[in-house]
Amino acid sequence: MFRLAPRSWTDYLSLTVGGTLSNAGVSGQAFRFGPQTSNVTELEVVTGKGEITVCSETQNSELFFGALGGLGQLGIITRARVKLQRAPDMVRWIRVVYTEFEEFARDAEFLVTQEESESFDYVEGFVFSNSDDPINGWPSVPLDPDHEFNPAYIPQTAGSVLYCLEVALHYRNSDRPSTVDTV
Repeated sequence: MFRLAPRSWTDYLSLTVGGTLSNAGVSGQAFRFGPQTSNVTELEVVTGKGEITVCSETQNSELFFGALGGLGQLGIITRARVKLQRAPDMVRWIRVVYTEFEEFARDAEFLVTQEESESFDYVEGFVFSNSDDPINGWPSVPLDPDHEFNPAYIPQTAGSVLYCLEVALHYRNSDRPSTVDTV
């Protein structure tokens, strides 16, 4: 129908939009569009006094800026108007695991500083334990359904922590597959 999506969103699927906005809403698109809070034009907030207040940069601005990233201290965000963009038709998603922090950090910095036409649309990094712990180790890192994390590929010299870059490329059905694969 509308084929629109927020410019920046988090991947915390158990939180509400208001909940993520109360926590700033940092995401893998923040390098390009800022966190979710930078993409809000209007809020509806229920204050501690039970008042329902509409606010924006120009209307009740103190509440607007205080509620965004305010951890719910000024009220509960019940509605948000956010900037949208055309939704991609498809997304190519990749995770790359590193044993060395310097290499991980260098690649992350490189990826987020490229021109928009030459870069991924989503770049996020995280750390996990080099172990079979189901909560913090390899099993906690979801990969493509056709692939499993194979710890046999981890060098014996690797430390107790591994680093992962998660990247995604948005594309249209009209894009040639070879174009998508070259990014």
